[in-house]
Amino acid sequence: MGDEGGLKVAHQVYQYWSNQGQPRTTFLAFEGAYHGDTVGAMSVGARSLFSKVFGELLFDVEFVLFPATYSLAVTVCTEEIYDAFYSDDPTKTLYHRHSYTANPLGCAAAIASWELLAQNEAAFKTMEAKHLRHLNELRQYSQVEHVRVMGTIAALDLVTP
Repeated sequence: MGDEGGLKVAHQVYQYWSNQGQPRTTFLAFEGAYHGDTVGAMSVGARSLFSKVFGELLFDVEFVLFPATYSLAVTVCTEEIYDAFYSDDPTKTLYHRHSYTANPLGCAAAIASWELLAQNEAAFKTMEAKHLRHLNELRQYSQVEHVRVMGTIAALDLVTP
């Protein structure tokens, strides 16, 4: 699971800094995120009625605003942390990663999306407003529920009889 891989990196970064005598205990996550239903994934996801029952098990997280134009899964770290895992010694390898790591089609789509974003950043920044304008027209229909937008992604639920 990708999110568990990211959490594994975060825990190893925690251990790295603790070993340096500089413990870091704050986890960051994007507001409104959903990462799954494991305790770790719920900890870094938006708190909801679903996760409420597990509240005592979840670890503390500082939530930050989600940059609306970013929609790709990624685990990031500093070069220093990366270098700590980069080795020909297989015991030093971090074997956890995103579920779709190295999937050629997924990688090609991610690169193409990133290039489009870089070449047309102004258009992407206005896309949320465009989505909202058109989605508001659909709200008049009783079959349309839970309209939501985040950056370039728009979604709604269609209720069928």
